[in-house]
Amino acid sequence: MTSWLVPGDAFPPVYHGARRKVRNVDPAELQKRDPGFYGRGFYVTTARHYARAYGHIISEYRFAPEAVVLDATLRPDEASPAMVEAVVGHVDRKWREAARARDKEGEFDEELTRARREPLAWRDALNEYARDLDVDAVAFSRGEIVVLKPNSLVFVR
Repeated sequence: MTSWLVPGDAFPPVYHGARRKVRNVDPAELQKRDPGFYGRGFYVTTARHYARAYGHIISEYRFAPEAVVLDATLRPDEASPAMVEAVVGHVDRKWREAARARDKEGEFDEELTRARREPLAWRDALNEYARDLDVDAVAFSRGEIVVLKPNSLVFVR
């Protein structure tokens, strides 16, 4: 496993703020309040005080031991060069032939360059990488963690 793929039992506790305790996450209820800037999922944080900004009742969770968290960054210039190459290389391998077939390889190269430099393009590349790796969550930072598979969380209190 690479250094940015963290087993659930090695990740710290996470918190979710709401108007009530959330023991079980209903995937049908996700993004009812807002679309989620970092993508579809259940948002948690490692900072209890940050969770409180979203609701005064805090639910605490641990990731299941077998869960895998993609431990990323909000900005590509803050990520390790190896992680940037893994993420951008994955997108390149997945989509280059399709871009070439549509005679859009130049535009595709520009998008890959943006993913190496710009936070929004980086976010999109990370989300695609995470989906294809089938990880349970993406930690864009300790404050912004998107749980893609809510059943990977174990309710603590």
